[in-house]
Amino acid sequence: MNKSKQNFDEDSTAFHKEMDRIGVTPVGSDGKVLLTSPPPAPPIKPLDEPDNQSVLEESLAMNPDDSEHEIEENENLRKDYLSPRDFRALRQGKFVVQDYIDLHGSTVVEARRLILQFIGESLIHHKRCIRIVHGKGRLSPDGIPKLKILTHKLLKQHKEVLGYCKARPVDGGSGATIILLRRK
Repeated sequence: MNKSKQNFDEDSTAFHKEMDRIGVTPVGSDGKVLLTSPPPAPPIKPLDEPDNQSVLEESLAMNPDDSEHEIEENENLRKDYLSPRDFRALRQGKFVVQDYIDLHGSTVVEARRLILQFIGESLIHHKRCIRIVHGKGRLSPDGIPKLKILTHKLLKQHKEVLGYCKARPVDGGSGATIILLRRK
């Protein structure tokens, strides 16, 4: 065997032994790291505010099938701490919608989670005006707009929601709701 080849083999063996000793993971021939264990699962983001937790618990106790099936003709809500002037501006579309979520195709259980998560993330990112597209319920087997009913119930209960109203026709009309959140 060639002397330089022999030195290389000895050096290579010594190198690999040292890397094993200190716990270095070898890279595969395709350039990817060979994992000895599966990667950790992403952390689950907990509901960090007690109010969000109570809203979640209350909403899980709700069953939209047990609710009244009529939707109020007035699809607006102004809580006491929202000024009439700001509520009028919300209804007139003067607030810029900073983000939205579309619930079409979601089940009621999925929609609950998505709505609460969306509101929580909107608050974290200091978004004040958001839109939830829930649909009108026209494709529901029973014709009842369950996602719309659920959305309005959750918004009425949520402490950080100052008010909401039906979207303007260009933004989805009665199939969407515009929400004004409390400033953080």
